[in-house]
This record gives sequence, C-alpha cells and structure tokens, in this order.
Amino acid sequence: MSFSEGLDMCLRTSVPVLFVALTLFGISYPQTSGTIGPSLLSWRADKAVEASFDFTQNDLLLGTHDPFFWFLVPLFGVVSIGICVGLNYIALLLTHVLAVIYATILRLLGRANSSFIVSSLRRRLIVTSVLIMLVWTVIPYQFLFIVLCIAQLATCVRALSLARENVSFGR
Repeated sequence: MSFSEGLDMCLRTSVPVLFVALTLFGISYPQTSGTIGPSLLSWRADKAVEASFDFTQNDLLLGTHDPFFWFLVPLFGVVSIGICVGLNYIALLLTHVLAVIYATILRLLGRANSSFIVSSLRRRLIVTSVLIMLVWTVIPYQFLFIVLCIAQLATCVRALSLARENVSFGR
C-alpha cells in the first residue's frame, strides 16, 4: 500500500472521527477546572512563580481557556494533513524526475538498466556490523540518517527506473 492510498483510507475512516473527538474535547476540557491539591504543589520553594502561573489549569489542546477558538483544532489538523500530502507529492515528483534522468544517463552511456545486486548474507552482516561500530564510536547519527535517506532515494530511483523499463519491454 502506498502512502497516498493509506492516507486516503485514513481520511475516509478515522480522521473525521478524530477531528470531531478532538474538537469536542477542546471545547469541553478548558471549561472543566481540574484542581491539584496543595500537597502536590507544596514542594515548590518559589511561591512567586506559583502565584504568577496557574499550574492547576492545563490547556492541553489550544493553550487558552476560551472555547471561542474551537475551530483551531480541526484547522491545525487539516493544515498538518495538507503539509503531509504536499511533501508526499514533492517526494514523488523528485523520485520520478530523478528516475527519468537516471534512465537517460544509462541510455546515453549504452548500458542497460541492470537489476539490483544481491550481496551475500555474510557481506551484509560485516558491512552492518562495521557501520554500527562506526556510528557507535565516531560518526554522528544525524549524518548517518542523512546518508541513509539519500541511499533510500537512490534505491527508489533505481527501482522506479527498472520498473519503467520492464513495463516498456512488456508492451
């Protein structure tokens, strides 16, 4: 199942229920006043800070007690889903463009789009062990994450290019 199909299924089934539930919770929750006993707050030494902030009110969803802003909860949800959909289409566009460029370069070089090279289990274990040791000792994990994202993009581009080539031969 692709990301688009999964998102479509979620938008049809669970997301509307989630929006309604969060909206109702956002409207009803700020009106309830949860009280915390003084014994739980007595550990604070600075009473001036405690007096300036009301720690007994937890504005979980909106940060305000005013139920007038009930529409912000579903609006934030719609914006978040829109950002996810936009990033998905940008990633798909980038993958398709790079696959066309990759296939064109292979065609110009006169090489066929070869299938993926499958390495032995022993080689994969050795490479994985060395990478784990390097990340554990030397390489920052953020750098490795970026490298793995680029490797995933390259794998997807090669797979899409190979799939297009196999489809064109099948016609």
